Amino acid sequence: MIDRTLLIVGWMFVVGFLIQAIPFSAIAIDIDGVVIEGDQVLVSRDFPTDVIGADRPWISYIETVRPLTPGHNGGQICEQRGGPFKYTSTETVGRWSIDWAKDCLDDPLGFTWSASWTWWIGAIPVGPTSYELRVLRDPCQYRISSNNVIHGPDSKHWAQVSTDKCFATRAQAEDYLDGS
Repeated sequence: MIDRTLLIVGWMFVVGFLIQAIPFSAIAIDIDGVVIEGDQVLVSRDFPTDVIGADRPWISYIETVRPLTPGHNGGQICEQRGGPFKYTSTETVGRWSIDWAKDCLDDPLGFTWSASWTWWIGAIPVGPTSYELRVLRDPCQYRISSNNVIHGPDSKHWAQVSTDKCFATRAQAEDYLDGS
């Protein structure tokens, strides 16, 4: 009797471990793609459970921004956690700001953005699904005109401004103006 009980308890632990290790959260939320524009994240997502008419899932997330330069931001990463909460939006594209990670976003080389979403079934989290994207910076993101005005790629005068005073981040361009 004891052997049978130990066998059942052992299998319960194995199943519990597999539920938390295998990315079963992809059953509840499917990430199709990610685009990062400045400090805005656009995530194309799908909720497969909508097809069968089930309620939206309860999901928590961990979002991480890592600078590409090893010593940038004192070697620290930027991380934010949230949830679990129920997604109610019917939009297929989620949009939010990651300006909370500005200390990691201003790395002149770029950064790596990653996120993992964990589906909660009651109080039980199942294995997370993840997505990662590397964003490389153009070393010439901001230009300073002859009038000492900073122009980014979205400026209507971008094409007319010389690349003589060219910077990877707005903060670097502002520092240059402060020093001149």
